[in-house]
Amino acid sequence: QVVTPAKEFYMESDGAYFGFKDIDLAHIREISVTAFAVQWTGAAGGVLECRIDSPGGRLIGQTRMIEVLAEKKRAKALIPIGSWGISGKHDIYFVARNSSALPHQSLFQVSSVEFTK
Repeated sequence: QVVTPAKEFYMESDGAYFGFKDIDLAHIREISVTAFAVQWTGAAGGVLECRIDSPGGRLIGQTRMIEVLAEKKRAKALIPIGSWGISGKHDIYFVARNSSALPHQSLFQVSSVEFTK
């Protein structure tokens, strides 16, 4: 199990991404992302795609819609990947998506990513 440190950061603009290098996916069955969108920050909400090998690479899963709420409430979104039969080391990219967002508008904040066997 790999868990990121508790550092919250904004995903700004449709197509913003972050990633991890050389993650061995051989026994990973799901990825859990904790994220939130708060109304007072002007967040637009959106989904977080999980892709392998590049930000435009193969889509292996995505969160449900991360909705904008009146107050900060972290929600854990599961991305099941075990059924894809992916193994070996890959770069993993998380891409924020909301085509209705304004340029440079925050979509949501991410506070943790957890890879679970």
